[in-house]
Amino acid sequence: MKRLLWMVCCCWAGLVWAAESVEVEDWDALRTQAKELRTQAKEMKAKAQREFEVTHKACWERFLVSSCQEDAKQAQRDTSKEANRIDMEALAIERRVAAHEREVKLAKKAQRLQERDLKAADRAEQIRIEDEANRLRLEQKQNKAGGD
Repeated sequence: MKRLLWMVCCCWAGLVWAAESVEVEDWDALRTQAKELRTQAKEMKAKAQREFEVTHKACWERFLVSSCQEDAKQAQRDTSKEANRIDMEALAIERRVAAHEREVKLAKKAQRLQERDLKAADRAEQIRIEDEANRLRLEQKQNKAGGD
């Protein structure tokens, strides 16, 4: 019975591992997507800052300086807002990947604990059988010694 349970657990572990290997590519793709989104957001912020600096300087040559500067600042805010949205999307993906990795780690730990418990139960059963065999041998020796 214990051996059958052990074999079922091993088969189940193989299926879990196979399912994990299929999903790994998807999670790797998500990690890559998150990195690309972070890079894109960083580039957008840097570009917005450069454009703001250029536009802000150019505003001094115009008649309505403060209006021009306010427009430049608003353009920078709009771009930064979009970059922050993209950055938050990347962060959400990273959180999802991290949560998945924690779940996989916990599942593996639970599987190792279950395997350890099964091994301990199997070993306990072997010890019980050995003890029973030793007891029977001892009884037989005592019966022979008492019968002589």
